[in-house]
Amino acid sequence: MVEAFYRMENLYGHHHLVRVEEECAPCHTNTGDLIAVLDVHAGFTTSEHIYHSSKQLAIFGGLIIVALLWVLLNLVYQSQVESRLHKIVNGFQKLSGGNFNFKIQMPGKDELSMLAGKFNEMVDNLKSSKNKEEQFLQDKLQRADRLVTLGEVAAVIAHEVNNPAGII
Repeated sequence: MVEAFYRMENLYGHHHLVRVEEECAPCHTNTGDLIAVLDVHAGFTTSEHIYHSSKQLAIFGGLIIVALLWVLLNLVYQSQVESRLHKIVNGFQKLSGGNFNFKIQMPGKDELSMLAGKFNEMVDNLKSSKNKEEQFLQDKLQRADRLVTLGEVAAVIAHEVNNPAGII
């Protein structure tokens, strides 16, 4: 037989084993032998029953609240952070593809909105630098074209001067 605890509806029970101890040696000879089983039953009072029920409801309610908060925070994260980060990454992909006309539209005053604004400023600066570089290269090509034309004219003049000088 083993010591046992059990519950049946509104009743708790406990089987407590009583064994021969050293103090019992004057009357009993076999120390450690089982001499009795104490069977204790205790019923729930109404307040204990209400407490037990409310405790279970509180634990279940807490788990439901935690689950709802987890779902809500995931939705907020996805709508406020993840989708906005995808917009910024998409902007960088378009920029790396050479699209200098792409702007990220992200209203608000949070960090991601400020990052999108700085991205738009960077695109404007890059576009301006690209236009300046193209203008510089265009001016350089025009100067080179003028030098080529000047060289051709000089060659023709030298040829025209050289022919009569050679005859003389």
